[in-house]
Amino acid sequence: MSKEFKVSGKQHRRSFTEEFKRDAVNLVAVEGYSFNRAAQAVGVMV
Repeated sequence: MSKEFKVSGKQHRRSFTEEFKRDAVNLVAVEGYSFNRAAQAVGVMV
């Protein structure tokens, strides 16, 4: 669930906590969110 983006010409990989990942997966697997809707709900651009 991480995205790479450029900062001052360098690539930086975002990191997410295990709790954040678990909550994001829960939105899709349990709550029935689409992948895009779950990403939007947790504030991650896809």
